[in-house]
Amino acid sequence: MENRTISRRQAARDNKVGGKHETTERRAKNRAIVPKAWRRKTGPARSLFESFFHAFHGIWIGLKQERNVRIHFALAIAATAMGIWLKLDPLSWTLLIVAIAMVLVTEFFNTSLEHLADLAADGQYAEAARFAKDTAAAAVLIAAVSAALIGGSVFVPRLLPLIHL
Repeated sequence: MENRTISRRQAARDNKVGGKHETTERRAKNRAIVPKAWRRKTGPARSLFESFFHAFHGIWIGLKQERNVRIHFALAIAATAMGIWLKLDPLSWTLLIVAIAMVLVTEFFNTSLEHLADLAADGQYAEAARFAKDTAAAAVLIAAVSAALIGGSVFVPRLLPLIHL
């Protein structure tokens, strides 16, 4: 019997997909796709393919479990679409890509730190865990505000002539 440290509520939430419980067939299919050695990984990746698998799995976890990750991804897609529509020059694309990457990277670091703080706190309130989470959230806020300013400096001059102000 495996040793599990998550609560029943967490286990029930982990088994939900789109608000519905995951079927046994779907779980079996997912297990067949992912090698057994990768499912409960504790050591380093043995191949480049495995490293990419874990990286994309991390993106999936962020999109599936974190509202703010979904919001930032949606805004990144919107900014990219607007950049295509406005036919941005290479320098503007560079600024936009750096701004998007900065926000997404800080959001994933924040999510990672939140998971680690929750693990270390073991379900109990710990002021140090709260401070770690709050300061990581502050980093995301600073990155998001900076990205908004960069987006404004890239998009506003190109949008003003289009709205005839």
